[in-house]
Amino acid sequence: EGLDLYNYQPCIYAYQQKNIAISGKGTIDGAATPETWWAMSAKKGYPKVPGIDERQNGGSRDRLMKYAEDGVPMEERVFGKGNGLRPQLINFNQCENILISGVTLLRSPFWVIHPLLSKNITVKGVKVWNEGPNGDGCDPESCENVLIEDCIFHTGDDCIAIKSGRNADGRAGATGKYAGTPSRNIIVRNCTMEDGHGGVVIGSEISGGCKNVFVENCKMDSPNLERVLRIKTNSCRGGIVENIYFRNVEVGQCQEAVLKINTDYEPKEVCCRGFYPTVQNVYMDNVTCKKSKYGIMIVGYEDEKLAYTVNNIYVKNCKFDGVTDEGVHQIGHAQDLHWDNLTINGSLVLSDFPYPTYSMWMTRSEIQRVNHPYMLDFAKKPRWSYVMGIEMEGMLNTALVYDDQGVIAYLNEYCKEMIDEKGNIKTYKMEDYNLDQVRSGKFVIEWQQLYTEKKNLTAINTLFRQLEKQPRTDEGVWWHKAIYQKQVWLDGIFMGLPFYTA
Repeated sequence: EGLDLYNYQPCIYAYQQKNIAISGKGTIDGAATPETWWAMSAKKGYPKVPGIDERQNGGSRDRLMKYAEDGVPMEERVFGKGNGLRPQLINFNQCENILISGVTLLRSPFWVIHPLLSKNITVKGVKVWNEGPNGDGCDPESCENVLIEDCIFHTGDDCIAIKSGRNADGRAGATGKYAGTPSRNIIVRNCTMEDGHGGVVIGSEISGGCKNVFVENCKMDSPNLERVLRIKTNSCRGGIVENIYFRNVEVGQCQEAVLKINTDYEPKEVCCRGFYPTVQNVYMDNVTCKKSKYGIMIVGYEDEKLAYTVNNIYVKNCKFDGVTDEGVHQIGHAQDLHWDNLTINGSLVLSDFPYPTYSMWMTRSEIQRVNHPYMLDFAKKPRWSYVMGIEMEGMLNTALVYDDQGVIAYLNEYCKEMIDEKGNIKTYKMEDYNLDQVRSGKFVIEWQQLYTEKKNLTAINTLFRQLEKQPRTDEGVWWHKAIYQKQVWLDGIFMGLPFYTA
């Protein structure tokens, strides 16, 4: 897991070699089972096997992590038999010009394909089926110039996980023998991901950094696939993850999120903290998903000064349906998040407000939706209605606060259309004694105080005369309407009184 040690030799292993190929239509079976290698994980769901699971429970992994934190030289980190740290199926260490093609890889004790500190690697047409714990499919670590294409992954952990060392063993300037070696220039294309914790994952052992990853034309679909693109790291790791491109990916379903960036992975890890990572320049384009819990999930730090640790995230032309919780779920701080033509459950998601305040945004949205104020409330034809009055009062207040002359021009249409030159109000009948109809008069009063017109004053007087003649109950309270004899509606009182006292 990103730490240097001496341990069991992998099934297929090469050290400082060149021009290596594993090819053909055959199968390489690691023969791991829940009763053998996988029991060493001591993970939930695996049986207790005397003499096997105790090896991991004895603290071998914790001891190795402490060695790394304390700077113990690799030559003294000797494990192997009796310690329960499982080997990979295939491991190429410091090699060049590697081809793995056409084979089927089954039941690895641990990670399946693990190139380390190697370059010029092609993994093509490989089928990986490994449901064991920590059963990653292909994990290039501190590697460069990697192509993974036309592969199928069905795993008990991450399908593809790009790594570059853990903590001091990987971080630039730290004590690790190969510290500061990033993974870079990696292409993943035309692959199929089924079960797994993540389809394409960067981390969490990413202390040396990662840059220039390009993923395209993949298909992912399984109720047991947890995430699609996942970047996981923490303040033990450090390192910079940047220039990640992810496009043209079709997802049937995943459990948690299509995109997850987590800078607080394994928060209880015992390590030296304060090595804050940076995740930047992540681009997702033309990705669809039919079912997930979240669309996008970002876990940053609560300290606003650390917002830079997640920055320049772009999601463009993506469509996430069947999202059961939040479309965008963010914990902590991040900066420069950009959503461009992102739809979640059929609704467009915006990263930047088109207006500086919600009141301006709502006002302008209504104006865009309804071209004329006398047609508000889904009116089929011009109408004098309390709904228009209520909306226009809010619009007027917004326009005055933010000096929006465009809104003023829009509101001017109402009195112009609904009150003629003699002060008659279109569609209004005093004999209805409808308190609702008075409500728009409150807007006209406010408008008249700003823009005086004789016809508007005449209309105001007409509405006041209605209230003077409005039928009342024996207790002196206004009826709601003439057709509702002796009925008092609170909303009607609230319609009439503001005008009466104005």
